[in-house]
Amino acid sequence: DVTLVLDRSGSMSGDSIASARTAAAAIVDKLGVADSVNVIAFDDKVEKLWSEPHPVTDDARRDAKNYISKIDARGGTDIALALKDSLGAQRKDAQADASGRVNNKVLLLLTDGQSDGPSAIKAAQDDTSSARVFTVGIGTGVDKGLLSRLAAIRHGRFTFISDIHAVA
Repeated sequence: DVTLVLDRSGSMSGDSIASARTAAAAIVDKLGVADSVNVIAFDDKVEKLWSEPHPVTDDARRDAKNYISKIDARGGTDIALALKDSLGAQRKDAQADASGRVNNKVLLLLTDGQSDGPSAIKAAQDDTSSARVFTVGIGTGVDKGLLSRLAAIRHGRFTFISDIHAVA
């Protein structure tokens, strides 16, 4: 399960949101038929494409990319709320593939990381699921410390992209 969590706050306006959309659409294109996908956009509110990840079919891929293309920058940034909602939107069943391997649950958070750090860290620590969180900081104003810490808490990895045009 891959849930793409895109920051659409006002600080992401312009090239940053365009780069995040480009990266998210490219990830959706790379998912295989054994994967599941969901897209969640957040600012100071959270909006989900679906209530939980959907198996990647041609229709799901098209719907996800269409949803991504319409995400525009607005509002404030509440990473804590995004994490709570996104982690809570993961499928609860442990599905295994043909080899018996249990599917991983992964959140990919694309953001400039400009949010209340302590509440975001608490949200990451309080969730008891096995979902891993990978954080991608886009642009020059990234709160690298916060995004690194969130990834470490959730057994993921932080990636920093200073040149927002490098995503395209």
